[in-house]
Amino acid sequence: MTDIPFYLLSDKDNRQAMNAAINLPGVNTVDVLHRNIIPPGPVMLTKNYGSKLMDLVNAANGLVLLSNRIFRIFEENNVTGWERIPAEIHPGNGVINHDYSLLTITGKCVTIDFSKSETVIKQPITPTGKAISIRRGIYFDMNDWDGSDIFGAENTLFTFITDKVRRLLIDNKATNILIEKTTDFELY
Repeated sequence: MTDIPFYLLSDKDNRQAMNAAINLPGVNTVDVLHRNIIPPGPVMLTKNYGSKLMDLVNAANGLVLLSNRIFRIFEENNVTGWERIPAEIHPGNGVINHDYSLLTITGKCVTIDFSKSETVIKQPITPTGKAISIRRGIYFDMNDWDGSDIFGAENTLFTFITDKVRRLLIDNKATNILIEKTTDFELY
């Protein structure tokens, strides 16, 4: 990997933010994320916890919903490597929210080279806990990346973004979005 900065996109795990559960029995979510399987019609989700709808809603099992506002920003700025599947969030009381879509990835970087990740000893969180060994950093061969602004790796649920996408999300004050540099990401 060169000095080009890449980032991973996820949710902040904010307990106030709505977290929803997607119902796709018997379907591998990796296949949905990478569009190997495309659910028919809008995907339906029910509220897990939280009540505040933000720009990113964790859809469980590694999938995320983004507000249609964010998808419009992607379209207006020619962001590549993604598609969306319309979604219906059922938070309860017969309400249905249609302002979100499931993010799916068309951009590719083929495979991650976990052997390049640094081994780090993390100190325990509590005084009685034990130190653990983790891996830091996610690396891939730049020759395998197709150049998309949003992309994924085979058989993973990682959503990679370029600095262009990071800047768009920050400049547009996207909510409940966690952006981590790939070199700092910790694998437990």
